Amino acid sequence: MCNTNSFQILLRVINLRRYNGRVLFVPAPGYEEVGEPVEQITSFEQNGVSTGTQEDKANDRNGETIGYPGPSIEEADLKWRSLSGPFVSVWLGNVPFASEDAMAAPKAEFSDGYLDAAIIRDCTRWDVLGLMFQMKDGAYVNSPYVEYFKVKAIRIEPGLRVGGGRGARGGIIDSDGEVIARGDGSRGEAEHLMAYGPPIQLTVDQGLATIFSPRSR
Repeated sequence: MCNTNSFQILLRVINLRRYNGRVLFVPAPGYEEVGEPVEQITSFEQNGVSTGTQEDKANDRNGETIGYPGPSIEEADLKWRSLSGPFVSVWLGNVPFASEDAMAAPKAEFSDGYLDAAIIRDCTRWDVLGLMFQMKDGAYVNSPYVEYFKVKAIRIEPGLRVGGGRGARGGIIDSDGEVIARGDGSRGEAEHLMAYGPPIQLTVDQGLATIFSPRSR
């Protein structure tokens, strides 16, 4: 008997969507050969507001920094690399499981200071279906259609759906299941969401919080 989740997976595979775009990243040690090298990049501005972590500092009345300004990704020794689409999906996380039965990032560690990226490249419907069956134990990351690596910083430059012609639609970008950006022509209203076209940039720092919990008896 097929459950609802399995049915949705099958439906999405049959109606497989592929998207153009580019992913730029600062690789973690051991992943320096993933992708292609790019020129040094710095913070970009969106609608006149800087989105670089080190640039967006909150200041008090004396001009002193308040709180933690975030990790800098503009040091000269950082080497950016890139991957270009088409992509079936781009997944980022810092824990192994995306759901109860999907190990999306088998090498993820909550406090290692990196994000794990799992990118499914352009492939056939049957290849995608095979990858879904291998997600339970994370074995899908060994497929030649999957790029799996760790990053210190990452920038996503989303593109339109492949083969859409003049009426090409954008995709959906979500965080933990909550839609944060929706492309023109995709299902749903987008007035309250971020614009889909501009890049989305993330940086990672390590050990910024300590979690206290009661000892089990």
